[in-house]
Amino acid sequence: MNVASGGTLNVKNTTITGNTNTSTGGNSIQAANATVNISNSTLADDNALYLLPGYAPLTYTISGDVAIDGIYNANSNASHRDTSTGVLTFEPLPAIRVTSALENDLVFYVNDSDTIIRRTLLEGADGYTLTEADLAHVKVYFKDDVTTEYTLHDASNVTYELVVQDNRIEFVQK
Repeated sequence: MNVASGGTLNVKNTTITGNTNTSTGGNSIQAANATVNISNSTLADDNALYLLPGYAPLTYTISGDVAIDGIYNANSNASHRDTSTGVLTFEPLPAIRVTSALENDLVFYVNDSDTIIRRTLLEGADGYTLTEADLAHVKVYFKDDVTTEYTLHDASNVTYELVVQDNRIEFVQK
């Protein structure tokens, strides 16, 4: 499903599995400058959601019993250096807003050609505050300059950590 600029997609009480679309890498949902609301649903594809920087105000809202097996962060630290000042700025990824407790795992794939400094994965919204219980449902596979394949983040990782901070779940460099 591709959601056009300014559009809204509501996915409710739905299961999407076995997606074989090869023209966009098998993504179940891809959107630009749009809103996607997902509730009581399961998306079970390698790239169930495909997030691209620079498409604000793209917003994903997750509520209820939701399981997503692949949230792919393309160029998660996409950067631009101002040649006159030398200042490096990063493009933000679209927000993934969580409005109720996570009941199932959300699996993120963070792909980066530069070292990952900070990636906001989820933010609490509509009065919901993210907790350590929500953090336990967040799984991150990452690839950076050092790794050549996706690696599942766990507590033994010496470079990165997952934290709940300021009502956000962040994947940050230690």
